Amino acid sequence: MTHISPKNLLKKAVKSASKASSRTATPASSRHASDLEEDGLSEGSDSTLDSLSSFQDDMGNVDWSDELKKNIEELSEKRTTARESTLLRLAKILSHKYLDEDLYLQRDTIMDTLKKCIKRSGSVQERILAAKVIVLCFITLGAGEESLYKDVSPILKSIVHDTTEPDVLSAVINCLAVISFVASTDELETLKLMDMFTVIFKDSHRSPQTIVSAVNAHGLLFTTLGGSSRITRSIFDSTMPILTRLLESSNVEIRVSSGESMALMIEILRDNCDSPFRYDRMKTLIASLNSLATDCSKHRSKKDRSAQRSAFREIIGSIDDEQSPELKLKFRGEVITFTGWSEIKQLNAFREALTEGLHVHFQYNDLLHDIFEVSFTPDMENDSQYSSNYVISPSSELSKLRSQDMAKQRQRRGNREGLNDYY
Repeated sequence: MTHISPKNLLKKAVKSASKASSRTATPASSRHASDLEEDGLSEGSDSTLDSLSSFQDDMGNVDWSDELKKNIEELSEKRTTARESTLLRLAKILSHKYLDEDLYLQRDTIMDTLKKCIKRSGSVQERILAAKVIVLCFITLGAGEESLYKDVSPILKSIVHDTTEPDVLSAVINCLAVISFVASTDELETLKLMDMFTVIFKDSHRSPQTIVSAVNAHGLLFTTLGGSSRITRSIFDSTMPILTRLLESSNVEIRVSSGESMALMIEILRDNCDSPFRYDRMKTLIASLNSLATDCSKHRSKKDRSAQRSAFREIIGSIDDEQSPELKLKFRGEVITFTGWSEIKQLNAFREALTEGLHVHFQYNDLLHDIFEVSFTPDMENDSQYSSNYVISPSSELSKLRSQDMAKQRQRRGNREGLNDYY
């Protein structure tokens, strides 16, 4: 087994040569960082993709290039229900299959049609599915699609500002965060998005689903920033009072996502700052977290209490004892270990997007190889049978180098466009 050398996501070519486009898939992953999961995702994250589990039953001898092209053409159907069905099929195809070359040839066509779908106000389902397919397109196409990001993101931002439908808002927030993470090298753009997400989760009148999505989106983009800059510290200082208030929410998902976001920011600042990390309200914060980790309030359900105690024990271990959380996924006998909040945050973003297709993209998608420093060597004599060796690099230093390199490139871009005046 050989380790993959660290690659620069932002400089790598958009396309890699001769990738097989007909693959099979198995499910993948879990929610908590202490779990060891077998072969893929155990469940989808949204009811709109409930039928994904039956997709493998239909995966016979199909020409997936033709299937992709046919479904892209069918997105122009006049009937809303027909477009919804097509979007669902495209979500299944793009998550369960790695069709980078085929999608690249049709990227302008599909993106133009998806923009029309997501702007239509008649169907909540259509807009949610369109957001999911947009994410899958960016994940499949990989790094280097900044022009595509600039084309799509204004529409998504407009929806975030205008929509009153929580499910649509949540889907579009997730979409914006992931495609920015994958395709944008502009740190000023990243900071503006983070500000927009902060305004959303600061608003107590928002739905719990919307607040959780905004907190998680903010955290995902925070992982792309350099921990040593004054900007990163400024974001931490301005965000902590809001997240502290959210710890008192009646919704367990809001409490947990807020605590995890705190742990993520503190971890990044500690790992990347030259001087020791300091936070004046650390003792008060630890006391609040300990209270949540031992909460036995009868007004909370037993399930919520259990989930909360488990999550906050891990958060306290990270903040107070500096113990990095770990999440392990098992693929065909090989174990991939994700260490630290940054890697886990990034993994959760991809698992939500790819659902049961996470396994396929971990095997074949260079984007995920580069982000998580995973090398996959297929059996060249029998590639279709997935005889494989996963080589897992020790995450730590390579991941830090990648994050620092991405941050430097974002900062150079931002400096040219007035980043130093932003904070």
